[in-house]
Amino acid sequence: MQYYQLKWSCGTPVVTNSNKEPQSNALLRITLPALAGLRPWSLDEDGKVNGVHTSRGAGAVRDIWYGDNRDLVKWGVLLKLANLHGASRIVQVAYYRPETIEIDGVGYPMPDAVMAHFSRSVMDIVRLNVGDSPSVQINLVNSPLSSRDAYMRKVLEQLAALSVSPDSPCIIFLDPDTGLEPPKAKPGLQHVLESELTEIWNVMRGNDVLVFYQHGPLVAKGASWIEPKQRQFECALGLSKGAAKMARGKVATDVVFFFAQKSPATDRTKTVQNVCPECDHKFKGNGFDGIDAHWRARHEHIMPYKEAWLLIKSGGWRRHRLLMSASSRSW
Repeated sequence: MQYYQLKWSCGTPVVTNSNKEPQSNALLRITLPALAGLRPWSLDEDGKVNGVHTSRGAGAVRDIWYGDNRDLVKWGVLLKLANLHGASRIVQVAYYRPETIEIDGVGYPMPDAVMAHFSRSVMDIVRLNVGDSPSVQINLVNSPLSSRDAYMRKVLEQLAALSVSPDSPCIIFLDPDTGLEPPKAKPGLQHVLESELTEIWNVMRGNDVLVFYQHGPLVAKGASWIEPKQRQFECALGLSKGAAKMARGKVATDVVFFFAQKSPATDRTKTVQNVCPECDHKFKGNGFDGIDAHWRARHEHIMPYKEAWLLIKSGGWRRHRLLMSASSRSW
């Protein structure tokens, strides 16, 4: 089996094979622990450093990965989607975990001055020059990821608080380290659960576009992973097969981006059966005839009828209840 070695020439990393022949920079898939430990390492043809598979990270979006080829594809796709859909805002849910250092067994955050000097912070994306889309605003949900429930609560709260023009779609970009949870193995913080994807989809507005980062999982040689993951994405959103689309780039073939646009909101009073959206009580008249008296008698403690009716009429009551549920979760 061929092995490769990394050497530095005038401050530039150079990869050579066992015959000392220069190789493509695409082989620079190395891990920080291998360098930090100052120990010899080698990268084989299967993408292993000292026999261990490497990937984008071990838990969440990391500052050390900021600006790699995947980011080039990622933001190229996002800006183009914003342009194609006329979106005014891109919201990146970063699943972020700040860099840390350890000294004598004690953990410390990476000094801000160091991160600023080397420009390795995912926060820098908000300065992206949007070129032919100057009206696109980039927002970053940068709450640290440590507890899954607490993080989801923050995400839902921030999505609900977005101030976006009702006439302009918003791109909601979920950027986990790996992607969707594995179908059989136990998921980690590097994965997004199907139930979490469903919750986020349900609180999104009509016409908004959900974009999802998916890294290729470890599969048998020649096995397909894109189609199964795309179907998993569609099922979590309640979409039919083929409803979600895919984007990718040639400089980062190990990742894809699934995306889907949510159907526009409608006046639900014209299409929904005569059922209370809170308790499923059936009304005897046409549509929601009688809901005012019913709501004031049964559900006024949840929300005054005048406010609740606006949500019910627009079909937003389910979204509101999901947000209330998220807010009641313990930290």
